[in-house]
Amino acid sequence: SDAELAEILSKAGLDTAKPIVTMCNGGTQASLLGLAVAKANKKFRLFNGSLREVAQRAPLLISEK
Repeated sequence: SDAELAEILSKAGLDTAKPIVTMCNGGTQASLLGLAVAKANKKFRLFNGSLREVAQRAPLLISEK
């Protein structure tokens, strides 16, 4: 359910007070996570690129968390 998804995302440490951007290496996982975020009634943005691109452009944006 939408409420269960919201609880799972909250337990995973998702801070909904901050902008949510999903990304991955190929797009599939980021899209699936974005769907879960949207179903939990949260807004998000999907980064149309990959972690490899972020690592090259702005490596300090990548967290080990």
